[in-house]
Amino acid sequence: MSDSSGPSFPVKELVAAGPRAPVVLVRHIVQTQGPALMDAAREQRAADGFDVEDYVDRLIRSQRLLARAQGAGGGAVVAAAQIPAALAGPGAALAATVTMVLADLTALAWIQTRLALMIAAAYGHDLADADARAREVLLLSGLDMAAGEGGGKIAGAGGARIGKRLLERYLRGPALQAVKSMFRLVGIKFSRAAVVRGLPLINIPAGMAVSDITTKRSAAKAREYYKSLPAPAPK
Repeated sequence: MSDSSGPSFPVKELVAAGPRAPVVLVRHIVQTQGPALMDAAREQRAADGFDVEDYVDRLIRSQRLLARAQGAGGGAVVAAAQIPAALAGPGAALAATVTMVLADLTALAWIQTRLALMIAAAYGHDLADADARAREVLLLSGLDMAAGEGGGKIAGAGGARIGKRLLERYLRGPALQAVKSMFRLVGIKFSRAAVVRGLPLINIPAGMAVSDITTKRSAAKAREYYKSLPAPAPK
């Protein structure tokens, strides 16, 4: 029930997508992860004595642990990799900052989206309908983006003094919209002012507690929805 493949999605594509970054990411996850998740759920559902509620409980516990691990240090590798670029100048520093933020948000969104799909499959819903499942994940996250376009405190740490000036000057346009919409996808309230205050050249997020809380909350929404949504009749 763990994510053995890990999140792999180019951050530059999320920046280019701007406010539609969650749409691009969620559709990618549904299309690439859906078949394997569906197979795993079918195997479980076919087992003798299968108890869907117990199974979903275990799914949520395992993915909350994964989210907490991500919050504890998921961005550390990205942060370390971006430090040389951050020292190269203002433009590179901003690019490193945005990359770190989006990398962490992508990792958390990956866990939460996969968990929603696992829950859907557990209740007998077909993940092959990628458009429908992606739309549902976005709507459950409060993002009405499928056709067009909760919370926790943001945790941050200190860094270079130029971070605040860089963010005020450069975190706008598509990059700002991508970051803003990705925060919403993972259930964290976004404030540009808060990011400017708390994010000079260091990865956000969320931290263990916020990653756990937002994952728990998103899982509860998915469970309530897919449990009550009538499963399609067997073919």
